[in-house]
Amino acid sequence: HCPTVFARRGIALHDFGRYLQAGVNMGIGTDVYPHNMLDEMRLVSYLARVVAENPRDTRAADVFHAATVGGAKALGRGDIGRLAPGCKADFVLVDCAHPAMRPCRDPVQSLMYSAGDRAVRQVFVGGREIVRDGRALLVDYAASAAALEEAQVRALAQIRQLDWAGRGADA
Repeated sequence: HCPTVFARRGIALHDFGRYLQAGVNMGIGTDVYPHNMLDEMRLVSYLARVVAENPRDTRAADVFHAATVGGAKALGRGDIGRLAPGCKADFVLVDCAHPAMRPCRDPVQSLMYSAGDRAVRQVFVGGREIVRDGRALLVDYAASAAALEEAQVRALAQIRQLDWAGRGADA
């Protein structure tokens, strides 16, 4: 379930909390830009509460579980989604002293609803550090952004020829 894709099309799951309470494994992932799992989790929580017309139907902890353990289970992967012996060392270090995390009575709620990725200090995937002090270590953003801009210009120039109905990008 990638909530951003569905929400952009006016679609929302009916209803996350009830499925969870019925024992359905719920998993959350992202496969489109902007690849921000915390944004996806926040969106799931908001949409679940709106659709259910019940702000207590889905807790932040339920959404966090769906994004970690539930997502791993949906993929049939017992080696991800949790920190345990034999699992990949995928984890995030969050600065609970960050102003956006305060008050930090419930760190998951503070992270999901307030701080987002601003409080993320380090990210490890398979034990390898890929984010330090909130900055990605494996990506040259300036070069990537320039390449993306160039690719977009080329793609926009070809849209009408590639679309079966000859529509432009705005259509």
